[in-house]
Amino acid sequence: MPLVTLDQVCTAGLPDALAPLCTELGKATAELATQCDGATGSAACQTLNGNLYALVHACYRDGQALFGDQTRSFCKIADTLVSGAAAYCRQLPGAPPELCSLMSESLIADSVIQEYQASVLHTAHRLQRELAASLPLRHTLYVSTHNSYNATAANTPPTLSGSDANQRYVIVDQLRMDVRGLEIDVHWMPSLIDGGFRPTVCHGNVQHLGCTYERSFREELSELRGWLDANPQEVVIIGLETRFSEPFDEYLGDGKYAAASADIEATVGERLFRPGIDTPHTCEQGQPLDVSVTEVRAAGKQLIIYGDCNYGTAEGANLVFSTQGTHTQRGGGSYIGIQAPQACGFSLTDLDTKWVRYYEDGTLVGALTGVDRQANIAEVTEMARCNINMPSLDHLLPFDGRMQALIWSWDVGEPAQSEGPLRAVHNANGHFQAVAAANAPALKACADPQQAVVLEDALNLARWRIADSCTAPYLWATPRHGLDNEILKQVKQSSGVERVSLSLRRAAQGEWLAD
Repeated sequence: MPLVTLDQVCTAGLPDALAPLCTELGKATAELATQCDGATGSAACQTLNGNLYALVHACYRDGQALFGDQTRSFCKIADTLVSGAAAYCRQLPGAPPELCSLMSESLIADSVIQEYQASVLHTAHRLQRELAASLPLRHTLYVSTHNSYNATAANTPPTLSGSDANQRYVIVDQLRMDVRGLEIDVHWMPSLIDGGFRPTVCHGNVQHLGCTYERSFREELSELRGWLDANPQEVVIIGLETRFSEPFDEYLGDGKYAAASADIEATVGERLFRPGIDTPHTCEQGQPLDVSVTEVRAAGKQLIIYGDCNYGTAEGANLVFSTQGTHTQRGGGSYIGIQAPQACGFSLTDLDTKWVRYYEDGTLVGALTGVDRQANIAEVTEMARCNINMPSLDHLLPFDGRMQALIWSWDVGEPAQSEGPLRAVHNANGHFQAVAAANAPALKACADPQQAVVLEDALNLARWRIADSCTAPYLWATPRHGLDNEILKQVKQSSGVERVSLSLRRAAQGEWLAD
């Protein structure tokens, strides 16, 4: 998306009260352009045209000669300051989002999310989720964010940790753009509003360093509850990172988990899929990875939380599933060079049996501590092919290229909208295409549902066959997750076949169903 310029914004009916801001921005960027040109000699310096973020672009692109090995850290400081200014701008009464985008890489606005929700990409994400709805959770991909609560849009009033945000949009807006996996960090912090201490969401470090007066855990969950109520078929997973055991926390009383548990009960309790109640699976047994989204829906629930077993009711029932033995994760750039299916960063056995997560860190804290690394489009593409359960990204935007990369199933621009009966075809590139049913290939993709995806830490190629007609135990089928799709791709290649018909068709009412 091209950067918005000051001239474009200030000639588009800006409120009179904000006109002085245009003037000051013009002066500031003119001076910055002069200094930038003198320091780096970058041609981009003279094209700022009131857009402060263009200076950040110039820094990342041309700063190596000036800053050497410190370039990334220096430019990240500038990035954080300018993005923080954009966040404060969005809090100004009457400030148009376009004005604030002069200090942000992208336009952050409700209109962008609305446009996304009307897009084919949104449809592809919805259809991909439904493909896996009947599978065990261990075989699902949950589009996720890292430190989901730590968003510039939620930083009101401005806070220390919120000024170095992981996200641009608040949790509810992330959910509107097809995020279904969240991460929330909970700290025990004093509150001037509530009095005493309360569970607080904060991107803090040891001894809560960086936490100030961020939002309460209850407030964050209350907004989530509103979205769940409005979207009763959606199932969300939260990874809860509990920071109640910092060095001095032992002197602050024993009510931390009780208070946080009360927050969960009072907000999302009715929507919570509970250990030992909605499933025989207990907290201590780890995440309920053999449960499907369909089963969670059938129980009338919408939310699964994993963390530790200290969250519970006064009667002793747990609210949260442990991660013991069921969860494995990597971060800090460990996804560099991953390639499906043999170099996913985790063993195929772990990918098949555990809840697997990659996470990144796009904050200033990450840059200063040497772990600043955001996955690019190619790496996220491989995460989807590997069926990483929870690829947890920073600074995710509605039309972020990584949103398309998370689609292992439908091709770019698919499913195309056209009249008449449609059939999904598995193309040579391994993605789905919607074609007129009459034009679909005669060859079919046939799967044996009793065959495992992974056997002895290798993909089980016996799972798929290509034939004119599927015969028992093989059934006409459609891949339902990334690794399963990789098997079909390999079987097609070994059979010398480029295109096969899948069992997925568009019904008369417009929904896609499997034959």
